[in-house]
Amino acid sequence: MRNFQLSGHLGADPKFATKADTTWVSLRIATNDRGKTQWFWVTAFNGLAKSINDNLRSGDGISIAGHLKVNDHNGTQRIELIAESADFFSKPKG
Repeated sequence: MRNFQLSGHLGADPKFATKADTTWVSLRIATNDRGKTQWFWVTAFNGLAKSINDNLRSGDGISIAGHLKVNDHNGTQRIELIAESADFFSKPKG
């Protein structure tokens, strides 16, 4: 398992869901590297999912640590970050 750390801004409001005893939130996080935007898909579960859903909206900042998971999505592979911890920060001004 590979560890990963990512800081960026939410590209949309979190998508919160519950099934049985598990809750999760799906996020799209944008990072900017030398003027180029890169998108990452992130999933958080249970307590962390609820905290993200209750506190963040599109444009808000987040720093996440977790592990990588490779998913097959419509015939293409997509790397997803499974969040294990997160810190929130303010929207950029301007």
